[in-house]
Amino acid sequence: MVYKRLNKNKKNVLVVESDNSFYPVYEVKVSDILEIWEYECNIGRNDSKQEMAEAASVKDMFLELKRDINDLKIKR
Repeated sequence: MVYKRLNKNKKNVLVVESDNSFYPVYEVKVSDILEIWEYECNIGRNDSKQEMAEAASVKDMFLELKRDINDLKIKR
């Protein structure tokens, strides 16, 4: 059993992806699926995928800031 988001419908195949970007997107044959359950909600207030995207953008912001600081050090 896995929890994945439906990414695309292809003919007789579903493309699914994890909220955790560590895991790759993959295809599942419709004939291999025994059950599909709909995600309704979680105990928290926010969708974790959104939080992960925000964390990634904060990380990108700090990496850019670090590059800018290094550029300033080089220009001295």
